[in-house]
Amino acid sequence: MSVTKKKRLFLNRELVSFTLIEMLIVLLVISALVLLFIPNISRYRDHVNKEGRAAVLQLIDAQKELYSLQNNGKVPTIAELLKEGYIKQEHADAYNKK
Repeated sequence: MSVTKKKRLFLNRELVSFTLIEMLIVLLVISALVLLFIPNISRYRDHVNKEGRAAVLQLIDAQKELYSLQNNGKVPTIAELLKEGYIKQEHADAYNKK
């Protein structure tokens, strides 16, 4: 290989590669974006959990009313709703957690 051909290959490599400064800038931008999104994601998760708990409470209230209508006005406990199949175990656990 001639010297000029080697020199040309070396120059081409320099043009293709990234410098350390460019990589640091990219990492800085990515870390800034992560810092912006993490609080929003955790706030959204808290909102979803709160809405989920409200939905479980509505479900249990509706099932209590259904049980009461089918059993001559008797107001059930959570254990009775669970035993009779009106709610699932995960609903009872979520209700007890409140």
